[in-house]
Amino acid sequence: MEEALTAPGPSSAEVRAWARANGVAVADRGRPASQVWEAWRISHQA
Repeated sequence: MEEALTAPGPSSAEVRAWARANGVAVADRGRPASQVWEAWRISHQA
């Protein structure tokens, strides 16, 4: 069985930068909240 290859996801820093650029409140440190990750995923759907 062959597994599908997927690109690695963005880093926390990349999601945090995206959030700030799009007016989403995000903490300076730590992993962004799940809502922020979900917003990033929705905005980057193919």
